[in-house]
Amino acid sequence: VSSDSKDLIVTAGSCVFNINTKTWYTNYWVFAPGFKNNLAPYGFWSARSLMAPAGWTVYGNLNYDVGFVALSTLGGWHIQDYLGSQGIGFN
Repeated sequence: VSSDSKDLIVTAGSCVFNINTKTWYTNYWVFAPGFKNNLAPYGFWSARSLMAPAGWTVYGNLNYDVGFVALSTLGGWHIQDYLGSQGIGFN
């Protein structure tokens, strides 16, 4: 996602927060763009922060099953500079 930090991605809320145990998936969370056949051609980008709306984390409402991840840089690169980004809008 295009952002000022250049480190933001969007995913499902269920990928960042377990509604059954009410816990965040903070341990060893990584993003591997283009991952296929056990290869990560663009590397493994670790998360520095996970976010999801209360509609998901508190109520488990599937209409709010969205999550955002602020990634750490990789080799000094921000993911937005390395791979590009797209804007996002809400209505």
